[in-house]
Amino acid sequence: MYAAKSVNPSGDRVVNATMFGIKNPVHTPTTIWQLDWEGNPVAAYETGYHIANFTVDEATNHIYACVYKDDEQVLAVIDLNNK
Repeated sequence: MYAAKSVNPSGDRVVNATMFGIKNPVHTPTTIWQLDWEGNPVAAYETGYHIANFTVDEATNHIYACVYKDDEQVLAVIDLNNK
């Protein structure tokens, strides 16, 4: 699991995380999950690409993720203001 704490656009404190599968731990995730402090899902952001890692910019409400596209690592940006 890779996780980053942040505050969502509604002002709620959340945890953003990717989760690796138990059956295939080498498979990289394609979804970033947003969870509340009790671990309940709040939102899911499907990238369609395999995520290496990510960070959340609370000032702009963007997630920046290193993803794999056509076997090349590129930067993806998810605008949380439009969700």
